[in-house]
Formats: sequence, C-alpha cells, structure tokens
Amino acid sequence: MIRDALLALGVAMSYATQLAVPGLSLGYGELFIAIWIALAIGRIFAGGRLQVTPAFVQLASFWLILSLALGIGTIVGYLTTVLYLTGLVHDVMAYMLLAGFTCLAAAEPDADRHLRRSAWWVIAIANGSFVIQLGLAFGVAHQPGVDPWFWDRFRG
Repeated sequence: MIRDALLALGVAMSYATQLAVPGLSLGYGELFIAIWIALAIGRIFAGGRLQVTPAFVQLASFWLILSLALGIGTIVGYLTTVLYLTGLVHDVMAYMLLAGFTCLAAAEPDADRHLRRSAWWVIAIANGSFVIQLGLAFGVAHQPGVDPWFWDRFRG
C-alpha cells in the first residue's frame, strides 16, 4: 500500500518540475519514483518474485528498441556535430528512471491490482493539488513569496 502511494506521488509530482529537493538536482517526483524503485528492488532481493507478463515483454522490447535507436542517434550526432552532454545525460537519466519503474511495475505479482490502486492514489493526489491551486488562484490560501502563474486563467 505504501509503495503504491509512493509510485502515485512520483507520477503526480513529476509535472512539478520547478519544485526541487534542496541540495539535489532532482525534483520530488523523481525522488519518490527512485524510492519506489529502490523498494521494489529491495523486495526482489528479499526473495520476492517477478512475473514475466505480456505487458512486461512489450515494455522491455519497447525500451530496448528505443535505447538502440537513441544510441545510434547519439553516435551519428557525435560523429557529425558537437554534442551538449548536459541535455544528453539528463535525457538518459530520465529514460532510465522511466524504463525502470515501468518494467518493474509490469513485472510485479498482482501488477493489475497494484497499478489500479496507484491510479486511484494519483487521482486523489492530483485532485488535492488542484484544490490547492484553486485556493491559491482565488486568494483563499496564500503562499508567501510566490506569484502563481495560473491565477490569470481564473480571473476571466
């Protein structure tokens, strides 16, 4: 249950790229997803099992083909132009995080039940954050030092 909520927090917070963990160069969404991945790998090392489902096979083959295509594109780009490694490293880390949690989520026992529970958590968290944004936009709640960019949308 806690792992499902962590996955949902990671997915729901991944859109908030402006929120960063103090002292780290990653956001809260990435942090929650990384914690979920660590807990899933810990469960496997503790003797948990994985199921090779058709969804896992499709996801794994997708990520394999995508990494092959990106690798060929990187080699071609390296041989023809100057590469900016900061963007490349950021994209590689993001794809590795995404591939890790999608494949682990699909390979878990009772994956459909866990993913359904995580989806309900995402809905609840996203609705809660939307209510907070509405409160900030209409002036019901105040956040000192922050001028929300979305408040003009509600003014008309």
